[in-house]
Amino acid sequence: MTVPDIQQGLQTALLLHQQGRIDDAIRLYDAILQIEPGHADALHLLGVARHQTGDSETGVTLIKKAIARTRKRPEFHNNLGQALEAMGRTMEAEAAYRQALSQDRNMTDALSNLGAILLNRGKTSDAIRALSKAVRLDPRHGMAWMNLGNAKRAHGAPAEAIDLHRQATQLLPLSDKVWVNLATSCMDLQQLDEAATALKRSLVLAPALTESWNNLGFLYINYMDYSDAERSFRAALAVQPLYAAPHAGLAEVDFLQDRATEALEHSARALELTPGDPQIRSRRALQLLTAGHIQQGWALREARLEARDAIEHRGRPPRWDGAPLSGRSLVVTAEEGIGDEILFASCLPEVIASAEHCVIECDARLLGVFRRSFRAATVEPVRRSGDRFKPVQTYEWLPKTPPIELAIEAGSLFQHCRSDLAAYQGATSYLIADAARVVTWRDRLAALGPGLKIGFSWRSKALSRFRNTHYTTLDDWADLFALPGTQFISMQYGTGWAEEIAEARDRHGCEITVFEDADLSDDFETIFALSAALDLIICPSSTVSWVGGALGVPTWVVHLRPNFTRLGTDGFPGFPTMRSFSKHVLEPWSVCFEPVAAALRQKLPVTSTTLRQKPKDDR
Repeated sequence: MTVPDIQQGLQTALLLHQQGRIDDAIRLYDAILQIEPGHADALHLLGVARHQTGDSETGVTLIKKAIARTRKRPEFHNNLGQALEAMGRTMEAEAAYRQALSQDRNMTDALSNLGAILLNRGKTSDAIRALSKAVRLDPRHGMAWMNLGNAKRAHGAPAEAIDLHRQATQLLPLSDKVWVNLATSCMDLQQLDEAATALKRSLVLAPALTESWNNLGFLYINYMDYSDAERSFRAALAVQPLYAAPHAGLAEVDFLQDRATEALEHSARALELTPGDPQIRSRRALQLLTAGHIQQGWALREARLEARDAIEHRGRPPRWDGAPLSGRSLVVTAEEGIGDEILFASCLPEVIASAEHCVIECDARLLGVFRRSFRAATVEPVRRSGDRFKPVQTYEWLPKTPPIELAIEAGSLFQHCRSDLAAYQGATSYLIADAARVVTWRDRLAALGPGLKIGFSWRSKALSRFRNTHYTTLDDWADLFALPGTQFISMQYGTGWAEEIAEARDRHGCEITVFEDADLSDDFETIFALSAALDLIICPSSTVSWVGGALGVPTWVVHLRPNFTRLGTDGFPGFPTMRSFSKHVLEPWSVCFEPVAAALRQKLPVTSTTLRQKPKDDR
């Protein structure tokens, strides 16, 4: 070949390469290099082709030879970075991308690749800067939009992430990756129908895409379609048997259908394949607790502290390892929701008794109740910033003289204080309502007239397609409302409940008392006092149930099986006044409410079982 022939051959090889005929392109690159072994472009393109066929090691060697034979070719360094990254040599890959940018600071491919690798290394802010510059320079760079969406998601900005991922799908509609990432963002925001559409599109483009099959399985779980969920997880495993996530998905399918033994088998396999995954370990912890493996379950539940959205503690003392606390001081830090805080507080009396001094951090709404109930401790409100994706708690407020020596998360107390069922024996109420408020509420309840005063709630504050399976509607309560000798008092919190009560009154003619002046969402002094004044509480597993249990008020919980807080028993260990009425996820709520009605009839001081007369339906 003459020099013009070599250039023509290189153009032909590059065209073949771009058409996907990589083997033909490789043969032509090799032919050129037989004639001119030091041809930089041929070395570079052959290196790229070798990398694309899976031989990244040879690709790196060839691209490095090409770089050695030319002075300023930023695209060589960018492609070297991609080959190094494929080999897991991320630090070298980052250096290669930075070298490309030192030669062309506006090279959008290098900016996008650098941003992605910085994100994978946890440098989210640096990633966002690089990727924002890339899309600013080239608004048509689909991969940069996708990577920026991933970075925003990791940074705790899911609403921004979903818009960025939607933009990426507009620019790269034939890329399976962009559809997968859009689906992930949609799942973050519970936009499940759009997530399902995105996943199915990714599978049209790449039918063997294990991540999409796996995510689709988890979506089907949200729809309570356990058969399709299992099929999706098994499809993922057919392609990649050593992929841990579908094994964890199969564990969820069994667990949510109250098959704890089978769930533990699947989660054990998932954990064997990916022993460090905090999500797999956290979910297995709940399965262990459900099956009654208490010590193992509480120990493994520590994995929640390693999750991406775990609380970051700034300025907190060293962590307590469970050693004797005699003569030492401890701060118990707040975590999770307010109902969880009430549950976790069941361990506080013995911790306070063991430590020289105990500081308790809690939601500000619980300050009055906790200070009254734990007088020997110092109780302070949690200082939390950020959001649920990146929460931060600070501890500059802790006393300095003498300093607090140790710290522990409230949810970790069970690991040290409740290692077996025997440790739950003899537990009594541990929270105290304000006595004067209780008297006031008893008077108000008495003014309603005769009958058993029953506080009730029917759902949680936070609703979603998946969470709603755990909660009732007011239609499920209709027969209870009709029982004579009862007075039902709403303890529902959140929003939208007033409309639901109005509809239930119209539909069923039921009598439900609502105290309009009571803030049952945020005023926990009122919530505790009203609860303490009641004869009985009936509710799903929610904040209201733990309020009743903590006060020692008779509390009947209608809930799904499994429920890990039962710890393999038929009740709620540590909460002697709580009673369980459970059902399978696919069963109607009548499975719970029929025995509740029977139990109520036994409590009522009447012999008649005649229901209150319902208004005649004129329709």
